[in-house]
Amino acid sequence: MQLPSLSKVVRGLPRVSTRSDPIKKLESCGMSDTGGHSELFKAASQLWASEPERCPRPVQLSIEMVDVFGKVREGDADAAVHLLRSSSGAVCTKAMRLKEGFALDIIEQEIANFDVIMVYVDLIDYTIIESESQPNVGQAHSAALFLMRTPNGLSSYYFNPHGCVSRDDHVYELYRTRSRMCRIGLPEAVDTWVVSRFIACLSEQIGQDVRYEPTNTHNYFGPNLQEYDRHGMCYAFPFCLQCAIAWDPTRTLMKNMIRGTGTKAIASEYARVRQAMSAQVGGGSRGIGLLLLRCILLVNRLQSRRRAG
Repeated sequence: MQLPSLSKVVRGLPRVSTRSDPIKKLESCGMSDTGGHSELFKAASQLWASEPERCPRPVQLSIEMVDVFGKVREGDADAAVHLLRSSSGAVCTKAMRLKEGFALDIIEQEIANFDVIMVYVDLIDYTIIESESQPNVGQAHSAALFLMRTPNGLSSYYFNPHGCVSRDDHVYELYRTRSRMCRIGLPEAVDTWVVSRFIACLSEQIGQDVRYEPTNTHNYFGPNLQEYDRHGMCYAFPFCLQCAIAWDPTRTLMKNMIRGTGTKAIASEYARVRQAMSAQVGGGSRGIGLLLLRCILLVNRLQSRRRAG
């Protein structure tokens, strides 16, 4: 079977009408949901099953940000770290059976068997949507954490599509009621604060140091990939990145993340994608939505062929 590529998907294969709304199509089949039981995580697991040699092994992690930062606000740092250590997770077997449990337990088991783990990170109540005359509503955000076995031991790379915007965000907004908020200032970015502590918990659990620093070497700090996204398509970016890695015979993106130059490589890849999708549907949310839809259709086809063959 010929290996697909993200560039072919960008150019228009599989064929999907550009007249209809790709976001509505994604929502109608549940692809805008996240979590271990979501159709998107199932698709991520099917992608791995179709390309196990190139594709990172997907694991799901849910972090309850309100609970964690509630303890930070109370001054109980140990309790906040305990909540991170107790975060839930999930993984799919090759037979697509979902296994749930503590995320650290699942990652420990998977990292012993695979060289690269891609953790789909669901940050619950990552931010707050404020609407005039409406109650404040917490909004989740999707990111990814790569755990990679290298000649120098285990290393990590964190991908938040917000890029440089997340690097400069040192304040977590915690709502006390549906109309009142308090702001918790941190000495570093919210994302790197969470990731560094989760990585520390993982290192302790597996008895092996996992390298991570709040720097460009271990984080995507490039352009904000959601700058023109007006629909909240954060969930699309980790999956499309997984596809780009799985369908790249040269493993260029993966090699760049391992050697600490992932920001430039990812930014360049998405710049090409954005230019091509903008020419087809005007870019923005519709562009990334159409790209995600094509990727999912191709994964489904590859999975069907694998079963038939």
